[in-house]
Amino acid sequence: MLIIIEHGSRKIIHYATTKNPNMFWLTQQFRNATLFGKTPKYLIHDNDPVFKFKDS
Repeated sequence: MLIIIEHGSRKIIHYATTKNPNMFWLTQQFRNATLFGKTPKYLIHDNDPVFKFKDS
């Protein structure tokens, strides 16, 4: 399960579930959650290896 929450207001921005999360699924979920260029300033996550993002 992936839940993206706005920290200040605790508003749920996006949520999704899958039995087998992988980097492709996670990348697509972030694309869906950050439409129109609204990207987060920070990302707080657990230490799952799927969160190994490349620096742009």
